[in-house]
Amino acid sequence: MRPQMLEQEARAVTKILGEVLAANAKYAENFGDKGNLPLPPSRHFAILTCMDARLDPAKYAGLAEGDAHVIRNAGGSASDDAIRSLVISYKLLGTREWFVVHLALPLASVLTRRYRASVLTS
Repeated sequence: MRPQMLEQEARAVTKILGEVLAANAKYAENFGDKGNLPLPPSRHFAILTCMDARLDPAKYAGLAEGDAHVIRNAGGSASDDAIRSLVISYKLLGTREWFVVHLALPLASVLTRRYRASVLTS
């Protein structure tokens, strides 16, 4: 990369970091008694969903802080790590139901094939 492009990228990252830190400060300021919520989810369920940035589990499932465990990963698939998280949620934290929410896109299968190919060749 050219130095000018690196500089522009660094400024963009710095701007995003500043926005995230400001949003976090505002969120923490208004957190109130939510820190006293119990660790187990109050509605006793978990959602495994893909990491599609267009999807907001809190909005599409009507969640507030403390309601449910939300586990996000690439493809919203039941990978070993996702299953481990669901088992911990069930065995240690009292969830009784799980939902898998996945937005099926043709791009997902293309990316999966590319990912597998890159893993096999690296």
